[in-house]
Amino acid sequence: MALSLAGLTVLIFLMLRLIPGTVVEQMIGADAIANPAMVEELKRFFGLDQPWWVQYSRWIGHLAQGDLGTSWRTGKPVATLILERLPVTIELTNPSGWSDYLTVLDIIKSDLKKIGIEATVRTQTADAWTTDFANGAFQGSLRWTNTGATPYEMFQNIMDGAEIKPIGQTAAVNFGRYNSPEATAALAEYANAADDATRAKSLAVLQKIMVEQVPMIPTSAGPIGAEYSTKSWVGWPSDEDPYGPPQATLPNALQIVMKLKPAA
Repeated sequence: MALSLAGLTVLIFLMLRLIPGTVVEQMIGADAIANPAMVEELKRFFGLDQPWWVQYSRWIGHLAQGDLGTSWRTGKPVATLILERLPVTIELTNPSGWSDYLTVLDIIKSDLKKIGIEATVRTQTADAWTTDFANGAFQGSLRWTNTGATPYEMFQNIMDGAEIKPIGQTAAVNFGRYNSPEATAALAEYANAADDATRAKSLAVLQKIMVEQVPMIPTSAGPIGAEYSTKSWVGWPSDEDPYGPPQATLPNALQIVMKLKPAA
């Protein structure tokens, strides 16, 4: 296999050398005929006056290091020019039954196409998606953040470097593996703050990082809402007694159940 690959590189190198005219002659065009001294000088500069095996050794050495050379037309590295022409792609994933989330992903896919990014939407079972998301096995997805009385809960869910897990290990927060020592320090300062002034200072740092570095892209607000009836049961969270968020899918749902009493 190694010999075949080496032979292929030699063949490619020699075929390029069989193309009529050298790169020097292409560079200076008609002047190549009028000024042969210039041609020879440039050949020496580029090493084209060396035997082909010397040129090949230099070429394969650079190639092994990922150096494809520099374009004489643009002056840019060839590797950069290739990357500029490769399509930018991203895969977006969410569970197949989450129709509202998938609708949003389709809108995002359409918007990304407008700026030259090809997105695909892949659906999974809820269990598979939950596992992959926690393990960092995704490119892009739509998910909620933690909620609470202050923005700290959201920022900690997104940016806490103290909770980073390697790809493949289950994370409880910071699923995108965002790592900013400044953000981690601000989160720790907020959590240990003894006064509102210190907390406000920490939140200002976190807000600035969120805007400038964009560790995640907010797409919509997610207000906590619920609908209930007092026909048979009373004791639900209300404006008069806001003891907890009323959404039935949140962890405090049992707290609500324990507070309910039969209606009179």
